[in-house]
Amino acid sequence: MIQRAAALALLAVACAHRSAASLPPMWDDRRLEAALSGGQAKAALAVLTFETGPLGNEGELRVGDMVTTALARTGRVALVERQHIDRALDEQRFKLTGAIDDASKAAEVGKLVGAEAVIFGAVSNATQEKVDKFAYDLVRTHVRIDARAVDTTTGRIIFSESGEGISEARVVRSADGTLISGLRDTREEYRKAVAAATEALGKRIALLFPVLGFVVSVSRDEVRADLGAESGVSVGAELVAFRTGQRLLHPVTKQPLGWEKRVLGVLVVRSVEQRGATLAPLESPAEPLRPGDVVVLSERLE
Repeated sequence: MIQRAAALALLAVACAHRSAASLPPMWDDRRLEAALSGGQAKAALAVLTFETGPLGNEGELRVGDMVTTALARTGRVALVERQHIDRALDEQRFKLTGAIDDASKAAEVGKLVGAEAVIFGAVSNATQEKVDKFAYDLVRTHVRIDARAVDTTTGRIIFSESGEGISEARVVRSADGTLISGLRDTREEYRKAVAAATEALGKRIALLFPVLGFVVSVSRDEVRADLGAESGVSVGAELVAFRTGQRLLHPVTKQPLGWEKRVLGVLVVRSVEQRGATLAPLESPAEPLRPGDVVVLSERLE
């Protein structure tokens, strides 16, 4: 009975994933083109300076650098180093006192440093309030950071995302108002909230860019791929497998338009190493998998 129930549950999962076997919404064949030629399979991003807005004197926080660090921790994207961005800006004599808020200028900067997309934005809200909890006061600090990304090829905004961070500190005072414990520096609470907001924002942005890899080997019940922990892959993650066909060319301009693709199915990660993972099909693939087939990791935001 237990085995039958488990089999039915597995069948239900497999049926559910038959309709889910599709490429992610922000799929771009330019990344596939680069990977097939031995180049970078991850999206190359450049993060510019973020305006600190209502943070005022907290401007030394360097929010853009914190967003870059958060993105780097995901392993899902390739990032242009800050010194390369600064050098390009200096060479082109761009005068930046804060974030670039013009999409065309951001795209121009991105082209100079070889980025696929450029991310910029600002701290849009920063508040601090005190809540009386009888035995103590709770100081709650809230920060919201908004970001946009522009495609360096088209110059168009491809997404807008936000990250919010909250820091809470207890303040205990004696009957005469003397501080016993708790908050001594409000700036530190803003730093904590900004750190939480940039971490959330980095994760949201990274999830929008699919991670691409290849099937390395196939056995009867196991598939080996070249995506591992360094690319943000974890046990239980799901990947869509597909096979490339002919290269597509525009009938008039003869410019490349991408590749024919045949989706084969969904695989789940069983185990992970730094640069590889073992996968198992969630259902029988449309065709037997083989080395060289493409696998794509992509989570959808709720």
